[in-house]
Amino acid sequence: MSRAQLLAEEAKDTPGRVVFLGLVLYLIFDRIIPDLYILPVGFSLKVSHVVAGLVILLLLWSMAVEMRPLPRGVAGLLGLLTLVVTLSGPFINASTLSLYEGDAADLGLVTVMLFTGLFAAAYYLGQRGTRPMKLIWVVIILTAIQTAVAGWEKWSGWLLTRDTTFLTLGFLVPDPALARGFVFGSSRIGGGFRPVSTAPHPIVLSALSAVAILLLIGVYPYVSRGRRRWLFALLAPLMVGLVALETRTGIVITTVAAVAALAITAARKTDKVLSLIVSGGLLLAAAIAAFPSSARNALNQFARVGSDPSLAARTEDADFVYEFMARRPLLGPGFMTHDPSLRIFDNSYYEALIEFGVIGFGIFLAFLVVVTFKPVLTLGRASDHDAPILVAGFTAGLSLLTAMALFDATKFTQFFPTILIVLGIGLGRTDVILRTRAPHRTTMAVVKDPGEASSPRPRSTL
Repeated sequence: MSRAQLLAEEAKDTPGRVVFLGLVLYLIFDRIIPDLYILPVGFSLKVSHVVAGLVILLLLWSMAVEMRPLPRGVAGLLGLLTLVVTLSGPFINASTLSLYEGDAADLGLVTVMLFTGLFAAAYYLGQRGTRPMKLIWVVIILTAIQTAVAGWEKWSGWLLTRDTTFLTLGFLVPDPALARGFVFGSSRIGGGFRPVSTAPHPIVLSALSAVAILLLIGVYPYVSRGRRRWLFALLAPLMVGLVALETRTGIVITTVAAVAALAITAARKTDKVLSLIVSGGLLLAAAIAAFPSSARNALNQFARVGSDPSLAARTEDADFVYEFMARRPLLGPGFMTHDPSLRIFDNSYYEALIEFGVIGFGIFLAFLVVVTFKPVLTLGRASDHDAPILVAGFTAGLSLLTAMALFDATKFTQFFPTILIVLGIGLGRTDVILRTRAPHRTTMAVVKDPGEASSPRPRSTL
């Protein structure tokens, strides 16, 4: 189907438009209003949670108007099992929950349902026309704006998002637990500061910058030459974010996932990938030149890794995991139920083991692995229109799997839901390709011309 035909179908696709606009609205509110703002409704319900609830209502309406398949196969089964074990944990372990765990389980259950709705809405959208690609551009643009603001704050010393009346709406109040030690707009480190723009922490913004860079890597080979200047205009502030935020997180995520993204993209668009590497290297060099002290601080974190107290603390955390999960080793108390006042784990794998138990953790990890690698294993059947969507799903999943080892990635609502949305549209488009382009089997022998090139075998998929 040509692009013109796709656009003509989209013009008539009201359900797809509704879900798309709902997800765009969610991403905008999620990025403008940081995690450290809550609604005073008895528990920490964030503004983004309210918008996520709206997205679920829009999805239900759209499914009633035009039903589309939900995730099937191994990915669908693992997703359902993840939901079951996550929701059942607090009820099965109700008699052993502490006061904190019982209160936190309420918010955890609500959050799980909202995140599930966002993933389902993204999957629904992933099956429709060009809108999945448009949503990827929304993620990239919003992240570029965030990092541009952070770069300005770092360069000028004027904390735009703190020193102005930005977001001083009367119904918003800071969450004391998250605000402790931080000032809205900056993170105080030693005698200086690391800007965070509208993100809750510089590590979160750094991880988001890495994800946006990876999405651009997947998109770049498939855009026209005339549009690439706009791509570099978005890539420049993202590179600044990697340097100015002075954290290893985004650098590690970018390095790990970019190697894989460039490798699979180079198989189809070798010349364009080479030009992207050169251009990206030049932009990174410019960012280092603009923020030399920040670049030096970031590099020093790698050079002094052997004596880094934060790394030593992360290594010691492994000794405490068994202690926290000893009472409920198989099925944990539920999402968000670990009390950070007892021990802060800057590792989502440790937190998942404690909160989900061995069984829940295994199912959750298997689900993430399947939805990450299923799109890239289907890439051989994808058109140039679909390929960047599949690469986006793969790189988003790989970013999450890497980030979970670096910080509590599943707890920050600016990072984890963004990943789930991109994973959802990647899986949705993957399943469309598998349904519509499945190889046809025949029992008839086919006599081939000896000079005819043999057809490539279909690649296996998860």
